[in-house]
Amino acid sequence: MSYSPKVSSLDLSQPQLISQSGKSLLLVPRTILMLTKFRSISREVVPVHLDGNVSIDPSAAIAPGVLLQAEANSRITIGAGVCIGAGTIVHAAGGNLDICTGVCLGRGVLIIGSGTIEQNACIGAGTTVIDPQVEEGAVIPTHSLLGDRSRG
Repeated sequence: MSYSPKVSSLDLSQPQLISQSGKSLLLVPRTILMLTKFRSISREVVPVHLDGNVSIDPSAAIAPGVLLQAEANSRITIGAGVCIGAGTIVHAAGGNLDICTGVCLGRGVLIIGSGTIEQNACIGAGTTVIDPQVEEGAVIPTHSLLGDRSRG
């Protein structure tokens, strides 16, 4: 699902409702982001959980069940055209976590720590990334483990 409201930036310090083409996007700080898609009589509500200092570009596509959580003194930045698959968890801890323009995170990806996933990188479904340092254009296979320093 592609969603691109006509706003230049999002201020997540106050609740905001953005509507376009029969779709609404409710931004509520430190609670749940509700993507609502209206279909004739019924409507479908898809939760995306936000907690902490999270910045999302309006052109990012975020699937259902995504958790974006930034601990104190940490920040998550989601760039333009980023696609995040269902059930993905992004948890910033110990610094900033930047997901740059055009990145694709597959279904069920787990990203923990601080670092950068550079432009147009693709992280396969079910992959775990600890303190990411993913280069521009990198393709990471499904069910990979990156950044686990305990395995030498």
